[in-house]
Amino acid sequence: FGPDVPASITIEELSQVVEGIRYVEKMIQNPVNKDDMAQQLRPVRDLFAKSIVAKYDLTSGHIISEKDIAYKKPGTGLPPNHITKLIGKRLNKTIKSDKPILLEDLS
Repeated sequence: FGPDVPASITIEELSQVVEGIRYVEKMIQNPVNKDDMAQQLRPVRDLFAKSIVAKYDLTSGHIISEKDIAYKKPGTGLPPNHITKLIGKRLNKTIKSDKPILLEDLS
């Protein structure tokens, strides 16, 4: 009864608020080291990420174009966002199909 009833919370809602506060307090007391977590998850990330690979056999001296490149798992080579570092560059060795193209493979 009264004008503040619509704005009031019930006992159950108050319990939820207190539970939420306790949860936030626990999070503050136990921060997560994101750098450490990233290192622990690196093998999983590499497994599911993609690398730049040769779409077919490329010979030494070949100048790389977009048609020469594919993206395949695992992500242990150059990631796809490094494509501009390869396009127009000359290979200094032969790269077999489906093998990663690395910066040291370029002249």
